[in-house]
Amino acid sequence: MESGDDDNHGLPYPLEPTIPSGPPERTREQPRTMSRRDVLFLDHAGNVDNPYAALEHIDTLLLIDDSDSMQQCWDEVGDILRIIAPICIEYDRNGIDIEFVNHRARGYYLTSRSGYNHIGIFKGRLDMHDSVMGIFHNVIPKGKCRMDKRLASILDPYISEYEVHVQRSWGKNLLAPLNIIVISDMQWDADEDSFSTLTRTARKLDILGAPPYQVGVQLFRVGDAAGR
Repeated sequence: MESGDDDNHGLPYPLEPTIPSGPPERTREQPRTMSRRDVLFLDHAGNVDNPYAALEHIDTLLLIDDSDSMQQCWDEVGDILRIIAPICIEYDRNGIDIEFVNHRARGYYLTSRSGYNHIGIFKGRLDMHDSVMGIFHNVIPKGKCRMDKRLASILDPYISEYEVHVQRSWGKNLLAPLNIIVISDMQWDADEDSFSTLTRTARKLDILGAPPYQVGVQLFRVGDAAGR
């Protein structure tokens, strides 16, 4: 998709020289929900002809490690985004979300999320923040990688909201499943228990009787150790 004027109409992060504090009049929007039956059907949604079919029913979030150690493989991250982002955008009809371990969108303290929501195009002007590559191009890796803490900031609110929807609908309606794609060299802060949040999330989902596809986390490992 090209980024002409018509394509930019209604984008949550319009073509501006700086990132706005959040999507205009959309910071309190309602999360996407699905019936339990539809979520359970995702187990059969993919097929040989179209292995990405299930992505139409899943919210995709890219979580990119932008810590200091990622400087040496930042170009590799860009290469991965060029492969996976267009696919995710094609099937996620409300656009993908992009989060970084350290970088925050301008004005994040005024909004409910610290990243970029509903990004619906891959290419745009590199000095703007209306597209995946425009956002990526303007981030500089620095700092430590507290991956577990960052995952907690994403998954804990999601699980809390999921539990509320289950209780209010008596289990009939669920939040749309969430798929987090993590891109990292896995040089994470040694002071953290790297998998504490994932373990806690899995246990909570089991307690709530969540479908197997409710939350997924995929890791793309980059850097010198990626092939080991």
